[in-house]
Amino acid sequence: MDLIEATREERSIAWALRDSEAFGSLIEAFKPEYVEHPYYQVVYRIARSLFKKLKRPPTQEELTSIVLSRLPPGESPDTMSGIIQGIERLYALDVTEATYVEVAEYIALRELTGLADAVSSMEQDPTELLDKARSIVDRMEPLVSSRDSTKLVYPLRAEYLQQLLLVDDDEEVIPFGYPSLDGMLRNRGAGRGELVVVMASTNAGKSWVLLNMVANFVDQGFRVAYFTLDDTQTEIDRRFLGRASGVGLDQPYTKQQRHEMLLDWMYERNVNPDNLVLTSLVAERISVATIRGYVGMMERESGPVDVIVVDYGDLLESSSHHEKHHLKLGDVFEGLRRMGKLHNCLVVTATQTNREGLEQEILSLKKIAEGFIKAWPAALFLALCQTPGEMAMTPPRCRLAILKNKRGRVGFELPFIADWGNAMFREDPDGSQRNITQVLARKAEEERQAAEDMRQRRNGKKSSQDIDGGDRKSVEWNRPKKTFQAFPATGDAPPEGAE
Repeated sequence: MDLIEATREERSIAWALRDSEAFGSLIEAFKPEYVEHPYYQVVYRIARSLFKKLKRPPTQEELTSIVLSRLPPGESPDTMSGIIQGIERLYALDVTEATYVEVAEYIALRELTGLADAVSSMEQDPTELLDKARSIVDRMEPLVSSRDSTKLVYPLRAEYLQQLLLVDDDEEVIPFGYPSLDGMLRNRGAGRGELVVVMASTNAGKSWVLLNMVANFVDQGFRVAYFTLDDTQTEIDRRFLGRASGVGLDQPYTKQQRHEMLLDWMYERNVNPDNLVLTSLVAERISVATIRGYVGMMERESGPVDVIVVDYGDLLESSSHHEKHHLKLGDVFEGLRRMGKLHNCLVVTATQTNREGLEQEILSLKKIAEGFIKAWPAALFLALCQTPGEMAMTPPRCRLAILKNKRGRVGFELPFIADWGNAMFREDPDGSQRNITQVLARKAEEERQAAEDMRQRRNGKKSSQDIDGGDRKSVEWNRPKKTFQAFPATGDAPPEGAE
């Protein structure tokens, strides 16, 4: 057996036996058939069965006792002694610096080894093998992303506790380049491994907002990978040239002239041309795994990526099979979040509002198309709000609402100028921030009062709006009461004076 595989195998089993939480996380992914050494395979099988009963990993004494009682009477003494020595070795190994990443690598190695054997023998259809490989990756990602690979799992050392005091000071953030927005975030930026979602109604300018953010990221020296699933390569190049060069799309400049201005812009800011990759992926089926494949190629060729922008998340396909569309989108947005953690980068995407969100003055999380399931993986959820009146201004105005923010304040609207003709999305110096929580509370009170007034009218009472002098108490209408007298039974006319 290969020495490296044996070391990984021993460390993986030994680490699971030491930590109850680790064993519970790995028990489904770490199958007994992955253990190559026959002695360790016996030990791990028995440990799995004991864990399901005890709800904790067995001790060395418990495992040894079970092994001695379960082996067949005719088993070779060498086999018995080999298994006992294996147990002693597993509990004697130093696994204080073991991580989930190391165990996940070993599990992936064993799974992919079996997959490679199947490919060599051509026992299965290549398409089925590719789907199986993707499912392996999907199962491995939670093991890697759910744990910090640098954290010492067992035991918790004093050095790590001291490092907790430096977390905020040492945190590397990625600013958006808009002071009003960055000021709402801890350390004035978004963190690596986080997902940022921008919501807007159809044709409101989601792509423009993302492209302007891309230009700001590149301007600050970050390496950005931009993927569009909605526009052609020519269109996205034209838009970015217009934004970065400062010459709007409605200006009479050729693409060559804009490209020369873009080079001047990059030269003035000392921007590395390798820091930006614009890719159009207009195809039938694009998933998060496809995006990760492109990012992996970029990293192998010229280093890590700082920001991944996907325009936009609603068009991605889920790698899992769900009958309901909103569950598929939930998997997509969770996959985008995991991609950010695996590549240690910021992920920015966009989503649409539902029909009720069209031309709404204030957007809320209730207006997300296909439900709230797309909001919970996001660390920062923004909404682009614009009314027809704001759209008719010169230049057009809009507001960027902070609906969810794990890094600071929430419930604020920031004023912006949405000058799409000049390919610009910039802060509005004449605008002012607004607390949308107070605005929504005031609107809710007005709606409640209007409903109460309508109920009072239906009950024959004056509403608060019908009373002079500002008295808001409801009063009875002064209606004349009518009395009726029945006609005589003989059929004669009613007597005079009858009401």
